Amino acid sequence: MKFTINKVEDMNGIEKLRNVSALTFEGLSIEEESLEALIGWLDDHNAIIDTIEFHVITGKLMNEVYGLTDDNAYPEDLTIVSVTNIDQMKIAIPRFEVGGRWLDDIVDNNLRRKLFWHKRRSAISNWQGGDKYG
Repeated sequence: MKFTINKVEDMNGIEKLRNVSALTFEGLSIEEESLEALIGWLDDHNAIIDTIEFHVITGKLMNEVYGLTDDNAYPEDLTIVSVTNIDQMKIAIPRFEVGGRWLDDIVDNNLRRKLFWHKRRSAISNWQGGDKYG
């Protein structure tokens, strides 16, 4: 089965994938063997529409684009792989078996956690009478 690998290099690239809720795997190896196993799984679910496109995002880029820090940050060398040219309806439930998530959910959850920790740190700082975490 044919496939292409594209390196995502900026926010625009991530946002394009986010806007189509691309199937995404955090920590997936981009070695041919791993990608072919994933293609096999997609084929088993009759989810392949056209030549599979793998879009590779680094943890470093995700951190930079969305301001993820501390416990909410990805390891900089983490590989995040989004997949396009698939029928998402056919893998909407089975994706959980292999750790697949929609990229918009990943980004939204990261931003929600970022906001939560910022508010929590601000509350602790205010309670302590300082601006240590402001």
